[in-house]
Amino acid sequence: MPTEQERNLDLAKLYEELYNTDTARFVHECYTTDCEVNGGFIRGHEQFDKVESAVLAAAPNRIMRVARRHASGKGVVVEAVLLGPARSEEHRSGA
Repeated sequence: MPTEQERNLDLAKLYEELYNTDTARFVHECYTTDCEVNGGFIRGHEQFDKVESAVLAAAPNRIMRVARRHASGKGVVVEAVLLGPARSEEHRSGA
């Protein structure tokens, strides 16, 4: 049976995979229904889904790559970078 740290590391890997491939699953499988994200700017799945849709419209080719994962106790700290064009063609052209 995996330890809590191993399960948390696996979840951190899933987080990266879903962020890059399926934002609906990312929101619903990695966050609780009553989540508060970005200091409470995002509250709950419905709002989070809308924000992720807007982000993907602005930066459809965004990719997160994790450089390191550090498990400690009940948490995992992730060092990551965002790669790819930061904005859509429409935003880059000023349209």
